[in-house]
Amino acid sequence: MKKVLLYWSNICVLHKYEQSHLEKVKEKLLSEGIDLEIQYFGIGYPTRMSQALLDKEKPLPDLIVSTDLEVFENKEIYGRYCRELYPICNWYSTKKKENYRSLYVDEKLLPFIAIPMMVYTKDPSYKDISLEDLLDKHVAFGGINNSGVKCVYKYIWERFGKEKASDFLSHSQICDMPIQGMQAVRTNAANLALIPSIYALRADMKNEFAFSLTEGNIVLPSFVAARNSLTETEAKTILNTILSPEFCNYFVTNGDLISCMDFAEENRFDSISKSTYLYPDNQWFYKVSPAEFYTSYCEIIPRAKDYSRII
Repeated sequence: MKKVLLYWSNICVLHKYEQSHLEKVKEKLLSEGIDLEIQYFGIGYPTRMSQALLDKEKPLPDLIVSTDLEVFENKEIYGRYCRELYPICNWYSTKKKENYRSLYVDEKLLPFIAIPMMVYTKDPSYKDISLEDLLDKHVAFGGINNSGVKCVYKYIWERFGKEKASDFLSHSQICDMPIQGMQAVRTNAANLALIPSIYALRADMKNEFAFSLTEGNIVLPSFVAARNSLTETEAKTILNTILSPEFCNYFVTNGDLISCMDFAEENRFDSISKSTYLYPDNQWFYKVSPAEFYTSYCEIIPRAKDYSRII
């Protein structure tokens, strides 16, 4: 029996479905001689995956599926294992539309789904707001200790520079959880919010509105990676079982997310399916050191959890 370790960082609001699916995957793989052990990370779990991957006393996982983007974006973490990864983007047919282009940052990282961030407001006049215009506004958004706030900060830093990105965070309403941005608008604590599409598209478009920025949607990808501690056949067997059309389409139809897999459905909303997906250029992650980023981030948001272990 081949023992395989999978690290999984959850999408919190859809995590029960993820767990149910993965339990079925485990059962099916046992009949093929594969004993899949899954360790979960993220909201509701005590450890971030990025922290676990820095613990040199723990064995590296064979497979990674993560919305904790520090696992891939922090080159001091990614450098520990990236040379051992298969080029799995070459194993799968993915959507090659222009709006997906920014998500293909590395042939070793398969972006199987991504979470778009949308403008949420009670004021329809913001329908055509650009990201640059948004920078001067008081905006509510959340996810301090997951990838939510950091992903927005990184993209604005890459696009407009560190000073403007820092100013934006400093005068914004930064919430612990992404859904709290939505609640800030509903309670009139903020006029504008940036929130994940799974919440934003619950707007009725009469009293509450959800729009894409004129440039598109900042996105938070979930990447898949496979180490060569498995044979290529073993890795493909497991990933093909996990990344089924039913599984990927569930995120699209029930979470209003996007899936990069070619067989997956398109999001039902044109504001997402025809949007450009905004994600920092891979070169930005090499130019800005983790120490510079985390130091800046924690100075602006003092209540962020201690990042000293990954600086």
